[in-house]
Amino acid sequence: MKHVVVGLLALASLSVFHSHARGAEAEEAGKPIEATVNFGYVQTGGNTDVVTMLASDKFEWKRNAWGFSQDGEAVYGKDGDTENAGRYGLGLRANYALAARVSLYGLTGFKRNVYAGIEHQFDEGVGAALHVILAKPQLLDFELGFGLLQRRTTAAVDEDFSTARVAALYKYYFTEKATFEATGDWVVNLEDTEDSDFDARAAVAAPLAGGLSINLGYNAQYRNRPLPGLERLDWTVSSGLQFSF
Repeated sequence: MKHVVVGLLALASLSVFHSHARGAEAEEAGKPIEATVNFGYVQTGGNTDVVTMLASDKFEWKRNAWGFSQDGEAVYGKDGDTENAGRYGLGLRANYALAARVSLYGLTGFKRNVYAGIEHQFDEGVGAALHVILAKPQLLDFELGFGLLQRRTTAAVDEDFSTARVAALYKYYFTEKATFEATGDWVVNLEDTEDSDFDARAAVAAPLAGGLSINLGYNAQYRNRPLPGLERLDWTVSSGLQFSF
């Protein structure tokens, strides 16, 4: 069943896009479809034989009060013949704007990170978003929602529980294509509140030419109750090329 669900998510990612719906502002922008793709690659040879690759994407589609999105990420690392990093994620989201500053959302996602003890994980949730700052150069959102989580750990333990979610998004436009963005996403197990996950991201994009930019990013994933022998915090610093249209 998990392969069927992942396949459906991957297929949907080809045509479903996301937006933080913002009513009149979306109409003014005149860009119903936006897409961003990032890619980074490092390889060494000689005395060391290390390969690290990362890729991510985000597609957004806006139509009147509705917005849809797909986002994905993959991080892979190998030292010699031994894999030493592997993190993969895929998410779909829909928004509906009730007013200029309030919208509803529904989301679903898939995650795999065996180095953090997650064989696979599925999330589904609904909630509301408050758009605190709407006028550029700054955007600020706060979100609150509830959902369900299904997870299988690398210790072959199946977990299934309800969740509460608190999130925030901040974005600053130095210019239309030079931006800083930061997000935070906290998910709590409502059946055991000592079990929680926090995901924080920050990225700076600086334009080179056309839709091509340099992207510098930081991602931190904190799990309050990891499997025995694993660290609570995983983090990644990345740099690469970003293409937007």
